[in-house]
Amino acid sequence: MKKLVLLIVLLFPFVLQAQNYFKEGTTWFLESRNIDPTNPRVGHYSITFETDEDHKWSALYETNDDTGKKDFLVYVKVDGDKVFFNPWEWDTDDWFLLYDFGLDVGEGCYVYDAYSAISKREYGRDDRNVQSVYVKCVEIVDKHEWAVSPPLMVFDQYKDETCEEINYSDYFKLYWVKGIGMLSPYGVILNQLSSLAGVSISVKRVVDKDGKVVLDVASSGINETETVKSPRVEVDGLEIKVFSNDDFCDVYSADGKHVGSFRLIDGVGRISLCANGVYILKVGGDSYKIMI
Repeated sequence: MKKLVLLIVLLFPFVLQAQNYFKEGTTWFLESRNIDPTNPRVGHYSITFETDEDHKWSALYETNDDTGKKDFLVYVKVDGDKVFFNPWEWDTDDWFLLYDFGLDVGEGCYVYDAYSAISKREYGRDDRNVQSVYVKCVEIVDKHEWAVSPPLMVFDQYKDETCEEINYSDYFKLYWVKGIGMLSPYGVILNQLSSLAGVSISVKRVVDKDGKVVLDVASSGINETETVKSPRVEVDGLEIKVFSNDDFCDVYSADGKHVGSFRLIDGVGRISLCANGVYILKVGGDSYKIMI
């Protein structure tokens, strides 16, 4: 009996550390911005985790908070630190890993693309092949400058478990908030780096069923700018603000690909990007290295 009590005491701290907010009543609040500063548009969305009355199945729903329109996203199953999704039918065996929040540094797994599966369903494509990538945890950041947040998990993304070929770019890292998921570019549904462009959608706040705030992205510890003098450049989440007397600026990825040209209105340009990483901003004949 004493051994059992001792075992419970030893395990209790680890039980407390378990973090998975994919459960009944959790709400993710998101904000969307298009990347055209000449015609800026901002939208507000929320994603909710809901369980049916018989507690047989759970699902994620997305609500446009500006219009009230509510849409089904995917069915969800949770097993400890792991979150699985099914974009089609609850009673099938088609379950795919969305997140594994139990990974430690040096560990990896295959995760599957819920975003593309949802797109196939919405366009009526009879294709249930869900693409996957291999992610390997390279760092866990326990403390950063967000107002409220669990630890931040940092990954490299590969084509397969050999980890010989980077899937996206050497300059980009994948970020998950432990127990909450990826913050951008499409909230918690997109769990991996992709080539999505045009709109940036990011999680700003997460609350549990009791209304307790478990994530508040007031400021980000993984954003910084280098060599910012004149013109002035500010980084806020995935948005770059440029203050200059010039009419246009250009943004390039770290490997030299042109992301886009952006017009500055009344001396201010707002550029929303779709993924974390290193970018080059060119304005007024000068270049600035920016890490987001």
